[in-house]
Amino acid sequence: MTTWQRRGSVPCVRHAAGSAEGSATSGQTATAKHEKRSEEIRHFLDTTLSKHVVNHVARKILGSARTEAVPSSSPARKSGHRTVRLVCASRWVWCCVWGWHGCVCMCVGPWGARGLTRTLWLRGWWCLLQLLQCAPPTVFTMSEWGERKTGASKAEVESGRWIAVQKRIFTRWANAYLKARKLKIKELTTDLQDGVVLINLLEILSGEHMHCKWRKEPKMEIHKRENLKTAFEFMSKHGLRLTNIGSVDVWDGNEKIILGLMWTIIAKFQVDEISVEGVSGKDALRLWCTHKTAGYEGVNVKNFHRSWKDGLAFCALIHKHRPDVVDFDSLSADSPAENLGLAFKLAEDYFGIDRILDVEDIVDVAKPDEKIVITYVAFIFKGLVEFLRRKALAKSIGKVM
Repeated sequence: MTTWQRRGSVPCVRHAAGSAEGSATSGQTATAKHEKRSEEIRHFLDTTLSKHVVNHVARKILGSARTEAVPSSSPARKSGHRTVRLVCASRWVWCCVWGWHGCVCMCVGPWGARGLTRTLWLRGWWCLLQLLQCAPPTVFTMSEWGERKTGASKAEVESGRWIAVQKRIFTRWANAYLKARKLKIKELTTDLQDGVVLINLLEILSGEHMHCKWRKEPKMEIHKRENLKTAFEFMSKHGLRLTNIGSVDVWDGNEKIILGLMWTIIAKFQVDEISVEGVSGKDALRLWCTHKTAGYEGVNVKNFHRSWKDGLAFCALIHKHRPDVVDFDSLSADSPAENLGLAFKLAEDYFGIDRILDVEDIVDVAKPDEKIVITYVAFIFKGLVEFLRRKALAKSIGKVM
């Protein structure tokens, strides 16, 4: 006789200890009992036990640390990011469940009744096959703008290094413009909340003023939110693609969304403004770099990550416009840190290009972040174009004199 008993949240099977069952009156009756018992055990193992064990253990594996990784107010949590991680943990638990299930069936089978023995042995082999087919879960992480990606390393998932790097670079980029109005961002996620810094940055980049009045020293929450609304209306008017980015995200201090907003502003007002030979934007910037570095040994600009890792491309741009300040032939691709440090220093000293990158941002990673490289190279483009303009102006003045 089989009875069901619930202990905590996981049901278990208890074989009642009583008098032995009477012998079956016929072989057909005994077979029917064995089949019924086998069906009960199979149903229990397939549904109730698996459901409770997998869900319970998966949540234990996630723990409070995993839960705290994504705040409850974060859009990532609302969009199912925790569900993805729960599925990954559940798949690991399934491996353990199938293994335990198969071992139990293989061990209990020989001592069971005749009909039950055959069922449990077959069940055991089937479970072991399921264990072999249960591949480890793919690592799922959130990409830079909230999209799911695969294959991220454990260090990348845990450290969130790209967030810290982009946050630092984008802050320096914004401060390079804001210093014209004696403003400065110290903490990107909080200093944009009142809308004042964001509005000033947009006015500087666009060369226009806001289409409506806004409060320069907001005190109340409603005034700060109105400033943010004004800033977003201004960006929409200028054609910025603000997909899944709103003023509420800036007010809430959503770090990833704010980084996405900053990159959208950089792409619109700095990268998209570049035009070379009928091409604009990122492709125009790469084409300009290719033309300027043509003929330099060891320099081949194909992209905005690994092509810049050894620092020679940066040095080639400097040498092309000021060959007197750097001996390019003495540089080696085997010394990327020295090349990068030299290029950043010369760009700042001779062309007034703010040093928003650090050497470690390029050297210490296998593939540098494309967005920070584009941001700095666009900075170099702007600085060198301004340098050539001043040089041409000086020549024209000299001829007049």
